[in-house]
Amino acid sequence: MSYEEFILAINAGSILFLIILAVLLLVASRFKGENGYAAAIIVLTTIPTYLYNVCRSEQWYALAQWLAPFGFSVNTTLMPLLWLFARRNIDKEFRLGWRQMLHFFPAIACFVGYSIYFYTMTREGRFAVIAFENTGKDGMAGNINTVIIFTQMFVYFTVIFIYLHRTKRYITDNFSQAEWTYRNWIQKFMMLFAGLFILVFVFYFIWPRTDAWLIQILNVIAMSYLVYHSLIVAHIPQVPQMTQDEDVASGKTRRAATFPESSQDTARLQEFAAQVQQYLCTSEAYLQSDLTLQDVSRATGISINNLSKAINTVLHQNFFELINKMRCEKAKTFLLDYRRSNLTMDAIAYKCGFNSRFTLNSSFKRMEGVSPTAWLKQRNS
Repeated sequence: MSYEEFILAINAGSILFLIILAVLLLVASRFKGENGYAAAIIVLTTIPTYLYNVCRSEQWYALAQWLAPFGFSVNTTLMPLLWLFARRNIDKEFRLGWRQMLHFFPAIACFVGYSIYFYTMTREGRFAVIAFENTGKDGMAGNINTVIIFTQMFVYFTVIFIYLHRTKRYITDNFSQAEWTYRNWIQKFMMLFAGLFILVFVFYFIWPRTDAWLIQILNVIAMSYLVYHSLIVAHIPQVPQMTQDEDVASGKTRRAATFPESSQDTARLQEFAAQVQQYLCTSEAYLQSDLTLQDVSRATGISINNLSKAINTVLHQNFFELINKMRCEKAKTFLLDYRRSNLTMDAIAYKCGFNSRFTLNSSFKRMEGVSPTAWLKQRNS
């Protein structure tokens, strides 16, 4: 097999495989939710570049010249899309606005710049540039594209991992166990992608032409993991909410009835719910940032299973929602005394049991519909 045939086989095979993965992802999720966004990452950031590589290797220059601007621009959208993917999955309040669109400025600039550079040439000149790339060397456009991609790689992965580290506690505090499981894998996915990019970075400087085949293989590996995990999560039966809190504390998964079986059970659960609320109010244990369901179970003498059932079926919320609601109510007392106490918003967050101002704002917005500062302005107006 010649080098050109090898490049053709890798790129054509990658295109076919990635399309299959994207279709599986969309069908499994019925074209809804974050899986659709993940499918867009798979298709939009890779296939135009791989199609260009196929046309170039097969010397289909008439077609390759039209694909070239896309091939040298869409791959610069991968890192911004990964960053927004992490934000969308973790921050429930995140909305895609014009500021987020600025992340795609390099891709737009590459497309416009390369189009101007490429189409100001004669047809023979364009074909000569494409033929030069087949020799295993990069032209000016290829070198610029490489610098942008590797710069993005170091900048975005740094930002992503800092963000994931800072929001780790927020995920634990604000998501159910099923949601926590889904979002916790994002860090592993980003670590996998970062590791693969480092391999690409090393091998590229050993032999630059690896960008025509090695990136494709590594992308298929990363996207396969993305689809595998998404399909697994999509097909896991939803555990009733009352057992999710039990899972957080005990690490075990059990099936339990969603509702009590008799009026006697209902009365017992109402008793447990009242006992829990009384304990949390009098002890103010909810101000402990590391408070768990297991801690409350030990303090009240109520089993984790019954405690979880009571909170979910009687109070109609999970354990973390209950705790964060009480923390927000406490935060209101500090906010009303905001000027006299001279406490910063960060200090209020820590005093109320939140690990950061970010988690306070998110929980407060979910409960009141506005941020703490906006709520205080409304009260003072």
